[in-house]
Amino acid sequence: MISQHLIFFHACPPMFIGQVFLLNPPARITEGDQLNGSFSMKRSKENHRLMEVEFSCEIQQQSGELVPRFTNRYFIE
Repeated sequence: MISQHLIFFHACPPMFIGQVFLLNPPARITEGDQLNGSFSMKRSKENHRLMEVEFSCEIQQQSGELVPRFTNRYFIE
């Protein structure tokens, strides 16, 4: 069973194979919910070896209720 606060990407750059991004706070997602999100990655201006990753998502629950959009940022060396 996969924890409810893990996000897995199926189409990622090769360097992210096996990379897991934790959501904090966790997002409750159930079967039938629709996720609309974006994923961006760029090099840090301060350190060219550091990648800045941003994941943004909103959840439309099966009931029709819309959960407010959230954005998480990660820094990967």
